[in-house]
Amino acid sequence: MHHDTDQCGSRCRASLLAMAALLAGCGSQSTAASDSVAAAAPANGAATPALALARAAAASPTALPIEQGLYISGYRTPDGIYFTADDSPDLASACAGATDIFFYDGAHTGEIGSDGSGHWTNDAVSISRVGPARKPLAADLARASRGFTLVWDAQGEREGFPSLALKATGPGRFTHLGMGSFGQSHYRKCAFAQLSPKMQAVVRAEQPQMAGAPQAGAGAQAPGASDEEAVRAVVGSIYGWRDGRRVDVLYEWDALFSPRIRELLAECGTAADNADTNANGGEGPYAVLGDQGCTGVPFLLEPVGGDPAPFIPKARPLLRRVGPDVIEVEINVPPADREYWGLSQTIRFQRNGGHWLIDEILTRTSSGTDMYSSGIKDSVVELRKIAKKPRKR
Repeated sequence: MHHDTDQCGSRCRASLLAMAALLAGCGSQSTAASDSVAAAAPANGAATPALALARAAAASPTALPIEQGLYISGYRTPDGIYFTADDSPDLASACAGATDIFFYDGAHTGEIGSDGSGHWTNDAVSISRVGPARKPLAADLARASRGFTLVWDAQGEREGFPSLALKATGPGRFTHLGMGSFGQSHYRKCAFAQLSPKMQAVVRAEQPQMAGAPQAGAGAQAPGASDEEAVRAVVGSIYGWRDGRRVDVLYEWDALFSPRIRELLAECGTAADNADTNANGGEGPYAVLGDQGCTGVPFLLEPVGGDPAPFIPKARPLLRRVGPDVIEVEINVPPADREYWGLSQTIRFQRNGGHWLIDEILTRTSSGTDMYSSGIKDSVVELRKIAKKPRKR
């Protein structure tokens, strides 16, 4: 279902709370990171997401102490006023207003930007190494970068000057140190789906690997797990609840969608990018898509804040197999909540390789059944009605 406001809120409060503690003291010292990881290991040997991230950062010579993804330091309101991301109590609105985005894909970092003249990628870094300097740094840089993780590309290694300095400050947050002014900028993580339709198109054009491609493990069936267990795990990752217990949340919904749904979303993104921003009384594609863009909020989540519906923690989804490679999961809405949430929602999963991916979402209300794919198609139709007119030669 599409709502008028974006989703994020508590969805973006991932289970990485231990990360800052693990890495705050490491800065550019890889040995400190290793010691922190060892000290923080759970007594039962279980690897939490935070611990796994910290171990990766300690073990890999190119891993940063932050999650791969898209981050913003500021945004513009609809009337053009600029604010830092920390100024916004609503991260969803900040993500929707971003015009400059920091990306990290595991091997590269950079800044993706857009304005009236076009779009670009600046300050691109191909990571050669992460860790302390191998030769003495300038005194002012050494002082300013204390406590930061230093990132090096091949040229920086030769010249003895780091390409990037940052430090994780919390789940989905980091601080960036400017290499010239030594000023500090604070960044917060956004999901691809939270960006405006225009910025989604810019990311696709500049860094397509960041445009919601399936994440390793998203929807993957664990060895020995039944089909039903694999599907239940995916539903749990959407809401952060499974069988009455909290579980880790998956941020990037695009990673859960089937190729058919991703193609529809890409078509919608292209149509939004081609829409006349002056149409609809100056609201352009926003009048069609609202704050969430093409993806919308298809699940039983609050449109503002992203919290699961109040009945989700106690819900017991019903699974039914409707084909060898198709399983449906239905959540019935309690009578007291049906006025707002509808009667039920069914997520249809299709096996794709070794993954169970979402191929349709059906929301049943008192007035009928809404199909997620149909909603995207309707948006495309409306966006094409306000497409930019070709210039006359």
